[in-house]
Amino acid sequence: MKIKTREVFPFLFILVTALILGGIAQFAVGPTSFDSLSGDQGDYQRLAVNFRSTGAFGEPGQLAYRAPLYPIILGNVYSRLGTSIVVARAVNWFLAGLMATVAAMLAYNLSHSLKAAWLAAAFVCLNSYWWLLQTELMPENLAAVLLGLAVWCWPSFSGRSRGVGRRIEKHGAWAAASGLCFGLSLLCKPTFLPALVLLPLLAALLSSSSQRQSQVVFALIVLLVAAVPLGGWTYRNYRVLDAWVPLTTGSGEVFWGAHAPETIANAKGSWTNQELPAEFQARIDAEEEIGREIISSKVRWEAGWASLRVASLTDCVWHFVLKPLRLWSPSVYFDATGLWWGLKLPLLLVNSIVLGTFFYQLRRNYIVRPMVLALVIGLTLSALIFWGTIRFQYVMLPIIASIAAQAYYHYLPDLAIFKISRRKRKREEKFRQVKFE
Repeated sequence: MKIKTREVFPFLFILVTALILGGIAQFAVGPTSFDSLSGDQGDYQRLAVNFRSTGAFGEPGQLAYRAPLYPIILGNVYSRLGTSIVVARAVNWFLAGLMATVAAMLAYNLSHSLKAAWLAAAFVCLNSYWWLLQTELMPENLAAVLLGLAVWCWPSFSGRSRGVGRRIEKHGAWAAASGLCFGLSLLCKPTFLPALVLLPLLAALLSSSSQRQSQVVFALIVLLVAAVPLGGWTYRNYRVLDAWVPLTTGSGEVFWGAHAPETIANAKGSWTNQELPAEFQARIDAEEEIGREIISSKVRWEAGWASLRVASLTDCVWHFVLKPLRLWSPSVYFDATGLWWGLKLPLLLVNSIVLGTFFYQLRRNYIVRPMVLALVIGLTLSALIFWGTIRFQYVMLPIIASIAAQAYYHYLPDLAIFKISRRKRKREEKFRQVKFE
């Protein structure tokens, strides 16, 4: 559950190592000026700059279009260190290092082995999207750190039957911390929202009889605490938009782009930027400026459903089959020609092994299994509703890497870096002599 003081140093070493490797990626790829930013990156940059200048989130027409936490944090960093592409990339570089460290912490919790910790961190650092997304102004790294911490904070306890009240007294604060991290992660990437509802159900279905009541109670604590930041943001949206918007108004555009006729016909399972049909666009144009953000999302939802109703059954079936396949793909972010295949093929193999092992390991009865399965199923449901992309899977990378590492860490050699300190070993030997001899 927690790392003792004498165990902190190995994880600081992992963090420094990940930052060094990430620094190499920083020099290799990534934008060199704000002028080159477009699309999602441009939106997050504008929101961050606006928050620094005004102290308020959003801009006209996008008051709740994006999830708020990442641009708010970036704006706060700008206010202290200055608005610079170097500062922006440094934020995601540091978050990428934390991703590897959180993966190591999770792996250590599951095995109490530094071999597993280092292997999990290595799996994170070998992922090509880890190289890319630490150089881009995107919220995935922040969401991944928070989601990994939510799983790390999930209470650990023995399989012995004990009173629920006693376990709440001992572990309730950790469950609350897990819920807070979970809720904040949803303010970065709302794609895991279904997992929040699934968690109590899976805790009841998958837990052993000696743990079931405790797991369900902790799941409910997570649900209630996670609802606090989500509820606060929903209330803020109501005040500025005079409408109930649970998270973002961008969901309509995502749903439309994922189910537009052109997407279903030629980009199955993916998302494309499509113009609205004239009759739907006319409804948006007729709305007053103050209410256009809300009606725009609503109309795009309606247009997406209309497109699905007229699409052929075969196209729809393949479209929805390909969504989870795209989501759980082991692919890398770059195309390869010539000698670059020498890098791409090994990375594809590693990604396939890590993903396959992760799903295979979920058969084991880990304490965190209900939460991890809730995340997997919830993310898959979101992909079916919207669309599937590896970028959404990437947010689970610390969790995937930590669980996959459990299958292989035994095979690592007994290097000094994996061993406990001499001081600790002497204490344990003295304890054994007193206790058992």
